[in-house]
Amino acid sequence: WKPSFRRLSPLYQLAFLLAFERKLGRRSFWHPYIASLPSDIPCAWAVEDPDELAALIDLYPSQYGLEWLEGVKKIRRDMLDSTSFLAAEFGAVLGGVTQDDLLWAVGMIRSRAFSGGMDVALAPYIDLLNHSQGSACQSPLDYRGVQCATISASVDGEAVDLGQGKELTIDYRFGVSTIDAEDLRAAPSPLLNLGFIPSELLSMYRVEVE
Repeated sequence: WKPSFRRLSPLYQLAFLLAFERKLGRRSFWHPYIASLPSDIPCAWAVEDPDELAALIDLYPSQYGLEWLEGVKKIRRDMLDSTSFLAAEFGAVLGGVTQDDLLWAVGMIRSRAFSGGMDVALAPYIDLLNHSQGSACQSPLDYRGVQCATISASVDGEAVDLGQGKELTIDYRFGVSTIDAEDLRAAPSPLLNLGFIPSELLSMYRVEVE
């Protein structure tokens, strides 16, 4: 029995596509974009170094530190199990995609993809923008029947001048207003997939810890 590729989750379908295109190198239409992606997975679940793992505990008060670390380790085990199985099933027929190739692709998607419902997609170059609370979010645009993603220079809904040397940013929408300030376990959660804790969550977390 072999699972149908079409029955894979959108995440893994896109991950296989990304891994396949990466192996094509300069032959891929997407090479300039793929070459701009980091070689290391930024997600906390990709951390292997014991010292770095131990440092993750410091993100939480003592009562939550070990729980957080065990959760990170479990997600990593799940990722390794899934990518190992799927690479063995489909890798050979998709250009020799290996588990490491697939794990890297999953990390890139987890840390930068846009999603809605069951859909998940990469928006080349828009996903290179850093987060800044209050900046615009990506918006869909139908250009001659082709669905595109756009971003505008604005803060809190007001257009801003994007002069030379100014950085265009995007709001990742972490939903700070929906997080219970008493739940100290919520603040560092973006670190799992994005590799950083946004300042607005970090500030809330520090106030609660102090």
